[in-house]
Amino acid sequence: MESKCENSAHTSTRDDFTGERPEFSSNSARNNAFHSQEGDGQWNQIFLNKMQDRGLKLQQRTLDNLKLQREKEEKEKKDNPPDDQARDWFSQDKTTVHDRAYLVEKLMPSILPGVEALLKEVEKKKVLEENSIPFDPIVFLGEQLMRHNPKYGNKLQGHSYVKGLKEVLTDLKDQVFDLQYNRLGQLKKEMKEIQEHRSQIESIQSQVKQERKEVLALQFQEWTLDINGRIPLALVQSALKSFSELISQLSLEGEPVKGGEELETNNSMEQMLNKEEFVEYVHPFICHLSTDLFQEFLHHLSQCADMFRETIRHDIWRQMFSDLFLACDPGKVGFLDRQRVLALLETFYNNTSSETDEWQPRNPRQWPVVGLDEMDPADFWADFQETGMSDGQQNLSIPTEQSGEERQPSIGESMSNESHLIGSSVLGKLREPPAEDVMSNDLHLIDGKPWSGKLLTADLAIVYSAYEDRSQDEFSVSASKFTDLRPIISEITSRGPSCIPSAFNDSVLNLPQFVQLMETFLGEGAPLSFVEKLISFIEKEYIATEQERMKLLAKARHNALVARQRLVLQALFAKWDNDGSGFLELDEVESVLLKYKEGMESELMAKGREALSSSQSQRSRRRLSVYEFSKYILNVTSELPGPSDEVFDSLVEFLTSSVERSQAEKLRGASRRKWIQQIQEAAETSGGNLQPVYKAVFQALYKDAETHGNNKKISANIGFLEQRLVGERFTEVIRYVACTADDTVYVLKKTLHRDMKGVSFAEVDSGLPQHVPRVQYHGNIQFWNTDRPKEERKGSLIVLPLVDVQQRVFGTLSIDTLREPRERNIFLTHEISFYQGVANTLSSGYQHIQLVKDILHLISSALAWIYSRAPNIRTITTYLMEPSTDKDYVFRKMMNTDNNTGVSNVFKSPPTLRRRDNLFRGRESVWP
Repeated sequence: MESKCENSAHTSTRDDFTGERPEFSSNSARNNAFHSQEGDGQWNQIFLNKMQDRGLKLQQRTLDNLKLQREKEEKEKKDNPPDDQARDWFSQDKTTVHDRAYLVEKLMPSILPGVEALLKEVEKKKVLEENSIPFDPIVFLGEQLMRHNPKYGNKLQGHSYVKGLKEVLTDLKDQVFDLQYNRLGQLKKEMKEIQEHRSQIESIQSQVKQERKEVLALQFQEWTLDINGRIPLALVQSALKSFSELISQLSLEGEPVKGGEELETNNSMEQMLNKEEFVEYVHPFICHLSTDLFQEFLHHLSQCADMFRETIRHDIWRQMFSDLFLACDPGKVGFLDRQRVLALLETFYNNTSSETDEWQPRNPRQWPVVGLDEMDPADFWADFQETGMSDGQQNLSIPTEQSGEERQPSIGESMSNESHLIGSSVLGKLREPPAEDVMSNDLHLIDGKPWSGKLLTADLAIVYSAYEDRSQDEFSVSASKFTDLRPIISEITSRGPSCIPSAFNDSVLNLPQFVQLMETFLGEGAPLSFVEKLISFIEKEYIATEQERMKLLAKARHNALVARQRLVLQALFAKWDNDGSGFLELDEVESVLLKYKEGMESELMAKGREALSSSQSQRSRRRLSVYEFSKYILNVTSELPGPSDEVFDSLVEFLTSSVERSQAEKLRGASRRKWIQQIQEAAETSGGNLQPVYKAVFQALYKDAETHGNNKKISANIGFLEQRLVGERFTEVIRYVACTADDTVYVLKKTLHRDMKGVSFAEVDSGLPQHVPRVQYHGNIQFWNTDRPKEERKGSLIVLPLVDVQQRVFGTLSIDTLREPRERNIFLTHEISFYQGVANTLSSGYQHIQLVKDILHLISSALAWIYSRAPNIRTITTYLMEPSTDKDYVFRKMMNTDNNTGVSNVFKSPPTLRRRDNLFRGRESVWP
């Protein structure tokens, strides 16, 4: 039995190696499945280990063979050195160099060893003696040459004379060949020179790179660092971008900052850089600058570092003033009395002016203009000289050839000169310690304290805006009781205010206004002791009575209540005006109000008309805008008996429930409100350009026709009224300034006169929309596309008026469906309402842009007056504020006025200055 088991075991083992598997039962196979998988994994690992060992051994064997071969060659060279007699072939004679090179390379390595073997054979057989064996030297030499043919072997390579011939051939090719007639040698020489030149350039570039990095590392110490020795990345990015703009403005003939235009700025101050990270980040942007531009860049960084230090100092002041505001407002009203604060500033100014302090604040009685009698003459002339020096330093000088052809220095020469300049001037200047102790830590301290690394009041005007703006969340919570209005309220509050509110208020000060007032009073360069003295004085002297605090608190609550009610009424108006027409019919609103409390308050409801302006024109007195609707409802609420809050809530709930909207209507209204809002945003952010407004109008019309107009094809155009001289009389014409793309050839820049066909002038005269359901049956329609056959001139037309604030028509918005092939192409009521809303928004946008143009014209006229009295002013740049998509605001560079020419250049596409991109534009870098 034991022998049988052993035989079976050996059999199974052989079967495993030969690939023949014995038959096992299914249970045995399942039990051994896991073990077979482990076995396969072990065999694979063993196989890989063996293959790796074999590869390592083969590699080691190859290295050993190469080592042995190298040792063998060295030993052979030592035992059998090259024959010095071969040097006889070397000569400086260039006339025979080609022949000698051919003989040495092609013939002599075979002939001379053959002749040597022939002589040895002759001596061996004693051919020269009398009784010698017959011998044919020619046959022997031929056999010898055939036997040692270099094409089929290198048996003669070890011959000492052949080795000497190889050395001679190398020397001939390197030293004696005439490169003018040797193309291969010429290419080799040029390649060698290029390699040496490239190596020299790389060495110089490496040296310049290292020196510039050392300079940047030294410049990093000029910045105000946080407690961990770091600065924000956003500051470095803004400094790089501002330097790139400076180069482009001065029109230098140098190289711009590499990647300046593509530099993406960080909108946060959270990411920080230490010294090594600062050097590695900045160097790629300035590595290609010339020496002069690099020095200017270092000067620019030093100025940015000084500006940032002042920014941190003012940030600390603002934080102190914010704490002072909260200390003076223990009741958390959110306001301080403006007149009282101004009176305290005047008292403080009188007290400090009588003392012998070196620093004096600004006189609060002479704001905003500071007269020359208020300025110290020494300070005035110092500022004037400093301005003159700074003006002279702005002209960066790049040495260029004035006449003749410019000399182009070699790369190595220019790089060596640049390296010398950087090493001697820039690096030397920065390494020389100034009179003060630069290595002390005082440079990184602000008034003796380290910087925390954060600008706590950088966006003060946004975080702490007006009290009613700050309470939008409270309004949303209060308005949540109106469930039907909740989505609209949420939509309105999400948009936020279009612009930051004005900083002026004649009676009270909120937190940002108070901080700005205190900074204006202090001016520039105030010492910390003086700031602390001012804060201590205001905190001690500003004592508000309980009655005053209650009055301010009541005013704040009233403002919050009014703002909440206006928000709710705006949402209520949007629900009633679901299609975005921008107005409600007064008769419709009154008919609903008369049903309030089953008509018991009908007499009081009639008094609501008294709140409406009596100066409304005849054409719109039966319509209510959102402002008039809110005023009307608030006046009705004030007439009704009972607590005002409860009456308002009850009336709003009644008006909300009086209008029911389906889900489809709600979605349609939300879409149309969004499109109308986009037109308004285009006007506010266009930089005084109407083209974005036109584009937004046509996009809104296209989207509405596709989504809510059964995908009908429409055409639209915009025309403005103009006065033209025809003969000896002025007459009104309509000039079309914009239209949809398909009608550009037929409509754009065309003029419609009164004696031509059309309903546009009827709309101008009446101020009411003109709707023509079937243009083919009207008979008084101006068809601009005369190529269209008469039988295809079918569709609907609506002409809407564009009116200003005084309800005067200044243009038209026309929409038609002449391109719609379907028969059912009539405009529906909800479409007409939406088109009216688009026309109203276009009118508002046009007036906004016209206001911007009027402001620029006024500024240009004022600058002409200033230039006549201040001829030293060379240029003035005008910036205007615009809202931004992130609820912040931006500046647009609108106009540049040159005093030398007297011309004001208004930019068609004004550049945009964002907060994150312009941290170093004077002290306004914090943008209060």
